[in-house]
Amino acid sequence: MLHLTDRSTKRIKDWLQDSDVDNIRIAMKTAGCTGLMYEVVLGGDFNVLEDFAIKHDGFDILVANTYLNAINGATLDYITEGFNSHFELVDNPNEKAKCGCGESFSV
Repeated sequence: MLHLTDRSTKRIKDWLQDSDVDNIRIAMKTAGCTGLMYEVVLGGDFNVLEDFAIKHDGFDILVANTYLNAINGATLDYITEGFNSHFELVDNPNEKAKCGCGESFSV
């Protein structure tokens, strides 16, 4: 379903340890020139009718049911470039196009 690199797992565990929540949420929003952008946020309420929870190494990853097909088979990585770092979904077999700067995609 969704794969996590060791870097992303470690960063999530560190992130959760410094907070009072036990999950992250992967969402999508309209952005960029290609249409959609991934968003990884700390915490979130689970809605049994609208969300899917992925159990991973002691924490939950919440995904809205409407986004499951868009991330199925992708890998969540934590990228560090110079002084900047961010989560990124890579190797997503469902992406049909990606903009030149890599910020947005379409499925």
